[in-house]
Amino acid sequence: MGKLFKGLMTLGTLGGAAFGGFKAYEQYEYLKESYNNVVLFKGEKLIYDEVFEGDSVAVIASGVEIDLREAEFEADYCNLDLYGLGAGYRVLVPQGINVIATGINKGSGIQIDVDECVTGKILNITYDLTGSGLMVASHGAYKATEDDSSEEEPTQEANFDPSISNESEQVNEEGEDELMAQLDEFAD
Repeated sequence: MGKLFKGLMTLGTLGGAAFGGFKAYEQYEYLKESYNNVVLFKGEKLIYDEVFEGDSVAVIASGVEIDLREAEFEADYCNLDLYGLGAGYRVLVPQGINVIATGINKGSGIQIDVDECVTGKILNITYDLTGSGLMVASHGAYKATEDDSSEEEPTQEANFDPSISNESEQVNEEGEDELMAQLDEFAD
């Protein structure tokens, strides 16, 4: 009887894992229709070194660095649309680019650390984040050494605005149940 139970448990576990993988792939296919880049269960670095006209990135259970430091911003206004479920984003922008970040934040952390703008060009970041992190830093705030392959964390502290912090905490508290429901739905 013990071997039969153990065999059924193993079969159930394998079946659940296969079904979870199927649901993840189904979500991946859905996101591919709406976003130019979709990252699922891996880390990735997206480097833009030509003219940047905008992009959209969806990330599930992964980390992505979006490096725009060498990109040319010919238009005065560019959009970057981000979707994240259990994701980590680091967006590096060139000095002199205004960053406007707005969107839906459910149990996520957001840090914007950019230099003062002098060009008048705007990068509009629209996000829909659940249980994720978003850090945006400008070239001056994020220094990478050319001699060392490791990168340093931002050297400047982000500006602290208590009103924004309080709103984020409120959204985080309200979004916890919804986050858990989405993660359960994703796993199912």
